[in-house]
Amino acid sequence: MDSGNAAIQKGSLLVVDDDLLARQTMEALLTREGYEVRLAPNGETGLMVAGEDPPELILLDIRLPDTDGFRVCELLKGDRRTRDIPVILISGLDDVLDKVKGFSAGGVDYITKPFQAEEMLARVETHLTLVRLRKKVEAQNVQLQRARDELEERVKERTADLALANEQLQASAKALEGRLEFESLLAEISGRFYQSSC
Repeated sequence: MDSGNAAIQKGSLLVVDDDLLARQTMEALLTREGYEVRLAPNGETGLMVAGEDPPELILLDIRLPDTDGFRVCELLKGDRRTRDIPVILISGLDDVLDKVKGFSAGGVDYITKPFQAEEMLARVETHLTLVRLRKKVEAQNVQLQRARDELEERVKERTADLALANEQLQASAKALEGRLEFESLLAEISGRFYQSSC
């Protein structure tokens, strides 16, 4: 299997960070693990890249030169093309208020710089697994709804067929009743005629 196929199978990521060394470090680490990694040096570029070709997951620094990562996260969550993409926020500060603000903006996780490679990889894989499982459940729900709709349609058709068959059966029974009455009347007239001729 070539590395191109491995990257596609592992997942596509977008790293938005103004720190060149941090971007390069994350790119090297994640690429080595088999991910397809795209980079953006600021929020505006990150929003553009994510909107044009949405990745499966975004790693987003909260301190950016053009706007903060919280605002970028809010904009991502407000766009129908990117709202379901998990965003892991990255910061050099381990401030509880920043974490709370990040979760309020729509982030799913928070990594503190300098990050540990194993921790970053574990968090990335966890959130990719979660988003894939959610998509799988959503797809199964759509299939179940289709199957239910098809079953309901077949039940309606079968009910209509049975109602028609019942109407036809009742019509046949009436026709048979009428024929029996006619034959009974005919037999009675024949019997009278036979008696009167004897």
